[in-house]
Amino acid sequence: SNGSALQGTFQPDTTVPVLLYFGLDMNTGRLLLHFSETVNYSTLVVRNLALGSAPGIISTYLTSTAISANYSAVIVIYLSPSDQDTIKRSRTYATSLANTALTFLTGSVQDTAVPPNYVLYSSAYAA
Repeated sequence: SNGSALQGTFQPDTTVPVLLYFGLDMNTGRLLLHFSETVNYSTLVVRNLALGSAPGIISTYLTSTAISANYSAVIVIYLSPSDQDTIKRSRTYATSLANTALTFLTGSVQDTAVPPNYVLYSSAYAA
């Protein structure tokens, strides 16, 4: 043993989290977001999320603030009574999988890397 230290190069995490799919349960008032990697729940900006009838079609931005307090690839948003009422009153979206889409603006949440990587704009149908 020569006592030399290990040498190497640290490669920072540059992988951007991707919203893989989401689920909306109007019976429980929960919106589940499934990402490609662990995200920092405390950085989620719920008002940057919008529901509509198709990807990119925005009918309403969410105002809810209650989320699961957990570092995970899944974030649970507890919809406010106001958000639930707005969604339920609509007849043009969120009545079936075929007309439920979520638009997620760039910077709406970041991963746990240092420095963090922000999710990019994405829009998808419910799964």
